[in-house]
Amino acid sequence: MTLFKTSVALSSIVLGLSGLAEAEVAAPSQVDQAFEKLTAINTMREGLAATLDGRRDPITEETFKQVCMPAGKALKEWATKAGYEARQVAMKNRNPSNALTVADEPVFAKFAADFRLRRFEQVVASGGRSGVQLYARIPVVAACLHCHGSEVARPEFIKEKYKADKAFGFKVGDLRGLYSVFIPKKQ
Repeated sequence: MTLFKTSVALSSIVLGLSGLAEAEVAAPSQVDQAFEKLTAINTMREGLAATLDGRRDPITEETFKQVCMPAGKALKEWATKAGYEARQVAMKNRNPSNALTVADEPVFAKFAADFRLRRFEQVVASGGRSGVQLYARIPVVAACLHCHGSEVARPEFIKEKYKADKAFGFKVGDLRGLYSVFIPKKQ
């Protein structure tokens, strides 16, 4: 069974066990399409990060705006247009608003324990709304290490701007964080 089919089967089990019919929450195709979009955004993130390889100039805040910000912006714009809530979350965050919530912590632990896990979803109810919370892995690729590798090798602007930075010390293949998307139940 492929990873995709396994993921769909597990999501069906989760949805079935929740006592909610699939029609009451996001349709599986809606969740699959959201995962495809997250995969595309992550591919864009990795492609932009690869532009840092071989660079001789120091990485500056302007570089950050051209490389890292577009992925976050694409995530927010897509989610807003689709009527979803999306964010990037991490245990070792740079931006405090990207810290894990209590609900994110056990999911992050699942991803950290299984490097093959690319996607996880669960039916959730929060604030009077129900839907599917979809998570997708953000892996560390070699180009990420320019800013997320050694603590002392981080660009100066990061050291100055993010005094409480925890987003360093990664190696290729590590779990950098997760894309977290809430897909509300169709009304």
